[in-house]
Amino acid sequence: MQTFTQKWCLVNFLEPTATGTQFSCKNWPPHITIADTFAIDISPESLRDRLLPLLTSIKAFELIANKEAHWGGNAEIHVMTMGMSSDIMNLHQLVFECLKSNGATFNDEQFQNKGYVPHTTLHDDSPAEASGRYLVNNMPYRHVPPER
Repeated sequence: MQTFTQKWCLVNFLEPTATGTQFSCKNWPPHITIADTFAIDISPESLRDRLLPLLTSIKAFELIANKEAHWGGNAEIHVMTMGMSSDIMNLHQLVFECLKSNGATFNDEQFQNKGYVPHTTLHDDSPAEASGRYLVNNMPYRHVPPER
């Protein structure tokens, strides 16, 4: 049997992003992180097949920007946190539990499950909108292999 150990993130893109679009870890399109970096020993197709039934059951919902923050050991990651809602927490927990039950190991598990904070990473050219509203829907979820 073939072994797959790759690192992935699951995100909801905030702008239309074509399937197959490639970008560097430092220049992602705007997105809401659903499940942060994890490794899993199943193929991308198996991962998709296990997640899709969960994701198609999720109805679109809105997140409202909460406040700016700087994360990371040197406060080098500029983020806009989102207000917590039962919708985003339910989505995150569905995905987290599916990933864990399929053997995923997370780089920073303390920020998953009860430690999860919905957020979007801000880049130099992305304005921080403290009153922004963001649509989360079930179509644009992608598994994205990060460079870390």
